[in-house]
Amino acid sequence: MSCIVHRASLLSRYFPSLTLSNKENRGLDLRDRNWRWKDKEFKYAPGRSRQMPGYIGSYAMDNLSMSLHCIYHTTSAKEAMLYCANMRGDSDSVCAVVGQLSGSIYGLSSVPRSWIDAVEKWDGGGSIMLRAYKLFKLGAAQQKQQKQ
Repeated sequence: MSCIVHRASLLSRYFPSLTLSNKENRGLDLRDRNWRWKDKEFKYAPGRSRQMPGYIGSYAMDNLSMSLHCIYHTTSAKEAMLYCANMRGDSDSVCAVVGQLSGSIYGLSSVPRSWIDAVEKWDGGGSIMLRAYKLFKLGAAQQKQQKQ
């Protein structure tokens, strides 16, 4: 049993109020809510789509499951992001997660240079990369300090 499945099982056993009995779920048909993102035909849960037309993907579970689905069924960061953008729904939010995850898997070189150039123009010269670099260095320094 995977660690995540095991943790979910423990949570539902010891904290049943966190699952279907949550007051926000009262009156909702929850039978179609699955996040089987490895399934090639996976789409957002129909009930969630009806509940939030146009914004499906803004809910964390929908977003993460679609992000994982897009990455799992493609072979590059570019392909994953294009696949995601064409899924519709709240695709800008989902694509942001797909970009972060697929970029960390495939590396910066897998992102088309024209896309990076477009972001840098909007960003005013690349401060996003500078901030990312500074955060990386800060995290590495803190990790090294904790080991000492």
